[in-house]
Amino acid sequence: MQQTVENKIESDSEKLQKLERFIHLVGNGPGKLCPVCIIQRTIPANNNQAPAAPDHTFFQCQEHPEVHFDSSITFTRRIKWPANSGICWRCGLWEGICSEAGKSKTERQPCKVNHIVVPISMMAQYESSLGIKTLALAGQKSFTSFDYPKWLGLLHHQRLYGIRVTNAIVVLDQVARIYC
Repeated sequence: MQQTVENKIESDSEKLQKLERFIHLVGNGPGKLCPVCIIQRTIPANNNQAPAAPDHTFFQCQEHPEVHFDSSITFTRRIKWPANSGICWRCGLWEGICSEAGKSKTERQPCKVNHIVVPISMMAQYESSLGIKTLALAGQKSFTSFDYPKWLGLLHHQRLYGIRVTNAIVVLDQVARIYC
């Protein structure tokens, strides 16, 4: 029994490290991989090969007509991140990754891991295999049959790798599992 618990903890730790590595690869800014292009180029091929070095930032991305910097800002406003749960209301990540979560307005710095969770969650609506997994997680048949942004902001019914997370983080983890 003790060995089983130790194996579970070790497995969770490894999976969490993969998720954290993925989060630090993706985003908006120099050297970051565009979240839209990660989905479009990695998931359909279902390969673990990293895309070529980023040739544009998420702010500059024009790869998808529905998911771009401006639309992600609008979509973000529709998500209500849970209060007092260690989730950053700007990026949607937990305080273990976003060091700005839980800080008062006077103490906060710009969020360094913004523009990851929302664009990837938005892309789930347009990429079929990720969309199917996301709908299964939500217990829905289509994205139009429920309030998807509201669902993303809800705390997931189970901990992910021992951490309380939102449904949006679980969607992000689906991509990290394919990519990493």
